[in-house]
Amino acid sequence: MRAHVAANSLLQKAFATKTPITHLKLQKLLYFLHGWHMAITGMPVVDEGFQAWEYGPVVPSLYQQLRGYGANVIDDYIREIDPASGKSIAYVASVEDHQFWSILDGVWSQYSRFGALELSTLSHEANSAWSLARRENPYNATIDDALIGRYFSDLAANSRHQGGAA
Repeated sequence: MRAHVAANSLLQKAFATKTPITHLKLQKLLYFLHGWHMAITGMPVVDEGFQAWEYGPVVPSLYQQLRGYGANVIDDYIREIDPASGKSIAYVASVEDHQFWSILDGVWSQYSRFGALELSTLSHEANSAWSLARRENPYNATIDDALIGRYFSDLAANSRHQGGAA
């Protein structure tokens, strides 16, 4: 799924629960959603790579779309122009994708209470996919999906962070 569709799905949850969400927090929640999805299904949720930036995992295209918010709360969905109608549309995951929404609900339940910097700290744990990628290349290395999947599978096996996420 395209990163902005998964991000809009998280934004939908944030708006419904009146939970303020910044760009940094959204990037980290998307990473945790991606990781748990990898651990549970063996498949990535986002169809492009995360990079190991200083403050944690980032999808660069999403960064470009949301950088105008800076540290402010996001107040609208990420929109695109529908080529057929010419209308501005905010796409979210299909309501029929029950597994995706179940995983998103678990991630939301476990991680949404944390602030952006706390989520960043969680993504930086020793031997995390982010830390291993940064060790190899400290300048925005791409984090391999296999590494993300292994890390979150290990978390599930060890019951760390798990809460409702798995």
